[in-house]
Amino acid sequence: MRKSKIRALMAASTAALALGFIAPAAHARTDVNDQSSKLPAVETGVDRNNDTAPYSGGGRFYTAPSGGCSTGFGVHKSGEPATTAMLTVAHCFDAVGDEAFADSGNSHPIGTVSTLDAYQDAALVTMPSGANIFDGPAGPGAFHKQVIGVHRPQVGDSLCVSGATSGIKCGLRVSSITDSGAVALDWSWFSEPPFHGGDSGGPLFVLGPKPGTVYAAGLVHGYIGTPMFSIPEVVNICNALNATKTEINVPPGERSNQADECGTPQSGAPASPEPQTDPTSGPNSGPRPDQSPASPAPQSQILPPDDGSTTKPSTVTGIVKADPMPLREGPGLGHPRIRDLQQGMTVTVDCFTDGGQQLWGWGGQSPYWDHATVQIGDRTLTGYLADVWVDTGVSIDRTGIPRCAN
Repeated sequence: MRKSKIRALMAASTAALALGFIAPAAHARTDVNDQSSKLPAVETGVDRNNDTAPYSGGGRFYTAPSGGCSTGFGVHKSGEPATTAMLTVAHCFDAVGDEAFADSGNSHPIGTVSTLDAYQDAALVTMPSGANIFDGPAGPGAFHKQVIGVHRPQVGDSLCVSGATSGIKCGLRVSSITDSGAVALDWSWFSEPPFHGGDSGGPLFVLGPKPGTVYAAGLVHGYIGTPMFSIPEVVNICNALNATKTEINVPPGERSNQADECGTPQSGAPASPEPQTDPTSGPNSGPRPDQSPASPAPQSQILPPDDGSTTKPSTVTGIVKADPMPLREGPGLGHPRIRDLQQGMTVTVDCFTDGGQQLWGWGGQSPYWDHATVQIGDRTLTGYLADVWVDTGVSIDRTGIPRCAN
């Protein structure tokens, strides 16, 4: 693949949804946005931009790294129903210990990131949460619906999304699901994109059997494709729950179906690297990880995978250069790139993967993504290292490196 084509592909293939995101061009189709999930909901005295504890999914929160994002689903640690938290996406944050704020000035903290899984794009924010999500349009006068369980997305499903910026949209069809569980949606019959800046992390759901009830199905991740032909992508709810080892909050007396739909982290979701986890039990109860490693950065430790396979570590040099896109937002399919790499750093490549699908308008093959583990200061980072996203000084020898299982 020529470097000029690579650079063009780089500029076109990624868009995550932190504040400031430019939405893909709208299709000239009839608007079928429901702006309502049809079934009755309960009106509340708060709205998406002014929520109070216990917090609901689909509300606005702010972070220093990304600007504005959306809350996803109220959850609790497995076996600890009294210890609630909020499930959202990892790309809204930099690291465990980051805070979520109620205001854009970042002066009113409402929670702290306790678990961050970049592989699944899932984050757990320690904050009071309930079993509700916001319904209706964005802005004042929002309504609530109750979450009564989970639904593992299937091709052909019709989903609704509830983002802090966009409000409710329904009729999003699941068009495909990758081997890793990432969910792609068809929005070709909508007159505008279903997700906008600030919707990242917001809940996707299917309607429940009773008025005002829903099943959790996923979290807003971003878009893959080009600005003129983009596909919305969603974090599979089962992957997010299993990665963070949490259970969905349901109303008192309601029996959750999560075990039936998602299994356990060992059996119900594709294997993923161990997420970053806060060793402390509550917000602000321990030091933040170092987010400004000294220069030059130390070399990485050699960290072979624990699956018994044999790998050949690869050294990547010259990787740091000006990048027009924040690394946090990552290339498509929900696999964030490793952040904070510095020139001359040694990287251990655990496994590699190639999607092999055709890219729209290019007629070529998709890029290779190398799943890597990097040690920077006191942080161990896991994610995807893209050798084609830089055009000088990068070479990855895949001899002896196994393909990723997922």
